[in-house]
Amino acid sequence: MDASEYEVRAAAAFDELEYYLYYDFTVKDVCDAWLAEMNNWEGHWIHCLYGVYDRNDIGKTDAEPGLYDDSWGSPGVKTGKTTLHFPDQYTYYVRDPGVYTITATIDDCNGTIKSQFVVGEEEKKISSAKITLSDQKFIYDGKEKMPGVSVTYKNKRLVENNDYVIIYYDNVNAGTATVEVHGIGDYTGKANKTFEIAKTSQTLTARAANPNILAGNTTMIFTEGAKENGNYTFTSLNTSVAKVSADGKVTGCRPGEVYIVVTANETNNYKKASKRVLIKVSLKKPGNCHFVKWNNSNYTSCRIAWNKVAGADGYQTLLSWTDGSHASSTIVKSNVFFRDCTVHPQHVSQMKVRAFWMKNGERKYGPWSNVEYITPSPTKLTYRNASSGNNLEAKISWNTIYGCNGYNVFITMNPNGTWYWNQSTSTKATSTSAAITKFRGSRLKKNTRYYVRIVTRRKRNGVFCTVPMPVYNTRIGSFVIR
Repeated sequence: MDASEYEVRAAAAFDELEYYLYYDFTVKDVCDAWLAEMNNWEGHWIHCLYGVYDRNDIGKTDAEPGLYDDSWGSPGVKTGKTTLHFPDQYTYYVRDPGVYTITATIDDCNGTIKSQFVVGEEEKKISSAKITLSDQKFIYDGKEKMPGVSVTYKNKRLVENNDYVIIYYDNVNAGTATVEVHGIGDYTGKANKTFEIAKTSQTLTARAANPNILAGNTTMIFTEGAKENGNYTFTSLNTSVAKVSADGKVTGCRPGEVYIVVTANETNNYKKASKRVLIKVSLKKPGNCHFVKWNNSNYTSCRIAWNKVAGADGYQTLLSWTDGSHASSTIVKSNVFFRDCTVHPQHVSQMKVRAFWMKNGERKYGPWSNVEYITPSPTKLTYRNASSGNNLEAKISWNTIYGCNGYNVFITMNPNGTWYWNQSTSTKATSTSAAITKFRGSRLKKNTRYYVRIVTRRKRNGVFCTVPMPVYNTRIGSFVIR
């Protein structure tokens, strides 16, 4: 193969390479690629004058102003079966645009191989420019964020819409937003710059419908302010005092104070937020404090009961006469809801109860229940016939029950049947007698036995309260008019 054939092959190789040659590409890179096309030229010595010339200096052998070298020496390399290359120290750099020639002579061949390549004007890539944003961080507010953009290329301030255009991506919601700068005019390509949109805060409001509740009662937590999904979670910081459901319903368990924490969860654009609501829980007043029964027939012992109070550690009862004297207090366990009381058989007594809870070894009391009166009935009844002619009349009298507000007189002809109210005495406890002339609206009959029962009366808050019939001494008295 003669030198002209080599020249053709080398030139073809350079035709493909010249599309990839830009400012500051090394000539050595070009030579390596060129000689790689001839890696099957075995048995020859190639002498390459690493001459890189501008278009006006073709043929000269020394370095000219259009180039500079790292070192100068003989770049000869023997060919082999591997790809040919030149040592790194023989490297030249093209500094200016222009048409350049590489010349190589091959031993044992006639002629010299030359090939030209073109280094064009510098490509002005926008990715090589310095891009600066006016702000790097924003707070989400639902609006587009478009920071100002400054683009500088080799100390030259570029002009928007003349040298470049800007496109914003993902610049509304919290996260990483992108500014994309596209070169136009003399500038090519594109470059990206990012900035952050931070999540913003949620401002919650929360309140209890009733912040002061009784153990066993409930209240609701009302909330506002959660963004995007509008979801809340509720947490009690002391579930022994109060529990809270998923929908914000608080149930008092025992006396004390507790915070209910309302939380609005983190969303795509909002931070997690929380609010505390203080709930105070107190004991209920024991309900339905009531007389249950007499424990004996002489009215000296009875049972008073009440309803259970949620959260109570026990109960305190207070028994006294109606004037507050002769008072006695008793502590009852939390699982006991009654007291058997010893009372005076001729005096009205009263009892009330309140629940308590323990705090630091000390009893803390709730409110008192209503007062329940214990009203023994008279046990001594006397009868006198006070009739005049056909006007039949029975005079009855009984022993005094102190502290009462009078008496009810009940009459029946069948002591095991229904008892019928006959009359009431005055509100004075000392009014201990009554005149009986009728039974169920009709006048009394001769030779007929009538049974009499006297039941004491007692007012509560100015109103007569219900007094149970005594279960003992069913026939406390009877009379027959002959």
